[in-house]
Amino acid sequence: MLLKLSEKQLLIITVGGSALIAIILVIAGYLFFRKPLKKTQADIKTIGAEITQLKQRQQSMADLKERIDELRVEIAEDIKQLPSEEEVSYEDFVDTLVNFSLEAQVNLFSVIPSKQASGSKTASATPTSYQMELEGSFYDLINFIYSLETYKRFIKVIDFKISPSLSSGEIKHKMRLLITTYTYEETAPTPQ
Repeated sequence: MLLKLSEKQLLIITVGGSALIAIILVIAGYLFFRKPLKKTQADIKTIGAEITQLKQRQQSMADLKERIDELRVEIAEDIKQLPSEEEVSYEDFVDTLVNFSLEAQVNLFSVIPSKQASGSKTASATPTSYQMELEGSFYDLINFIYSLETYKRFIKVIDFKISPSLSSGEIKHKMRLLITTYTYEETAPTPQ
C-alpha cells in the first residue's frame, strides 16, 4: 500500500531531507577537517611568532650596524687627538710636565720614559710609560694629577705611591707616579 502524498508534502519531505543531509554533511565535514584546521591555525601562529622574532633580530642588527658606525666615528675622532711621534718629542712632553709641576707647586725630580711594544695593526696607538718622582703637599700633588688627567692628550695614571716626608719643618709627601700616554702610529697592513 502506497501512500499517496500530495505535491506539497513531497516538496516538504524533499526540502527537509535535503536540509537534513546538508546538516549531516556540514557536521561530518567539520569533524573531519577540525584537526587539520587546528594544526594549520597553530602553524600560522608559529610562523607569525617566527616572523616577529626575525623582524626583531633584523631591527637589532640594524641597531648594531648603526652603533658600529657611531663607534667608528668616535674612534676616528679619538685618533685625531693622538699626536704622531714626529709631533711630540720627549723634551716637549717633559716641558709640559714641568709646567704642570710649577702650576701645582710640586717639585718634579725625575721623568724616566719606557717605551712599550705596540700591536701589529693597520693603525695603532703606541703607549709610552713614564715613571716620575715628585714632592709636594697632598693637595698640590692631587692638583698635579688633575692637570695630567685633564690635559688635551690622552694621559692615564697607571699607578702611584705616596709616602710622607718631613722637609724643612713642613709636611710634604713624596710621590712615585706611573703614567702612560699614547702616540698614533700608522703601520703597513699585514698580508693575510
